[in-house]
Amino acid sequence: MPPHFSKKRRPAATGQGGPGAHGGHGGRDAALRQRLRTVFIALGLVLFAMGVAFSAWLFVLVPREHGAGSGRVVVLRFGAPLRGEEVLARLQSEGFLRHPDAVKLWLSASESGAVAAAGVHILRDDLTPLELVRRLRRQKAARVRVTFPEGFGASEMGDRLEAAGICAAGEFKAFAYDGSGARALGLPGSSVEGYMYPATYDLPGNSTAEDVARAMLARFEKVWAGLVVKHPQGETQLYRRLNWDRNAVVVMASLVEKEAAVDDERALVASVFLNRLTDPAFKPKLLQSDPTAVYGCRRMASAIPSCAGFTGKATHAIVVDGANPWTTYKHEGLPPTPIANPGERAMEAVLAPAPGNYLYFVARGDRRHAFATTYTEHLENIKKMPR
Repeated sequence: MPPHFSKKRRPAATGQGGPGAHGGHGGRDAALRQRLRTVFIALGLVLFAMGVAFSAWLFVLVPREHGAGSGRVVVLRFGAPLRGEEVLARLQSEGFLRHPDAVKLWLSASESGAVAAAGVHILRDDLTPLELVRRLRRQKAARVRVTFPEGFGASEMGDRLEAAGICAAGEFKAFAYDGSGARALGLPGSSVEGYMYPATYDLPGNSTAEDVARAMLARFEKVWAGLVVKHPQGETQLYRRLNWDRNAVVVMASLVEKEAAVDDERALVASVFLNRLTDPAFKPKLLQSDPTAVYGCRRMASAIPSCAGFTGKATHAIVVDGANPWTTYKHEGLPPTPIANPGERAMEAVLAPAPGNYLYFVARGDRRHAFATTYTEHLENIKKMPR
């Protein structure tokens, strides 16, 4: 019987080379890599979210946060354009900024070049940094609505413009009265008074005086063109009768605007003034309008002795003071400039005055007037007036 040979069983592999061990470690490595990948992705998402939040804070919240003030109007004057650091320091010193460091960071991240134009700037201390920068650049600033009643003077308009944060009052008044405005706008005389049409405007905040005046003059020209079409012979007849140009019409319209309080009397008031100038028997050619003397005190009180202590109302001393160039009690004909900015109805009244021979009128106390053709009748009307 042949010898029996049996195969010896090899012992199970153990140690590092075994397939079981290799498979276990590979699974742990894969799991570790997956966990690390998840951590890195999560970390990346967190960093991304933080970056988005920071960007939103820096570029959305910081520039749109309201300023530290309560709406106080501040006038800044820059002789030359200022860059971000200089502007920031000035705004901080004036109390505009709630969080200066955050605004500085925003400006550093977003600003390039000068941020403040040279000139006069009218700003409110509660404006956002974004709006402050826009206004200081005079670019894309928010528009502000402002209304001027008929009969407002350029001085009153300047005060309202500053209160609205549109233009510095002093800048507008200087532009209106020192001759520079009339030259810049191509207007006759030395004043823009009369051509700043009273209406409601939407104007950019922190505008220059010239920009504001040009917008108002453009509205005047549009209204005037419409009146010329409506009354084609009005200006021609006034030229023939009195040698008047458009400026004279505007001057007369300003008187009508200040004297007439109700619409249906404007044409009558205009006819009284025109009759005084054209009636050969009426001498001297004095229009005798109180508002003209008052305007003189508003414009140059220091040069008119009777305007000392002026309270806004006409007195006998004021209306008869020959040192007042505007008083029509002492100077014949029209005053040297318009005394207010007339509206469309006042200008139309001069171009189309009411027919009649009235030479006098006196206020009745109910915003209306009593009209008379003779001085005797006028005195009787005065006696009837309430005291």
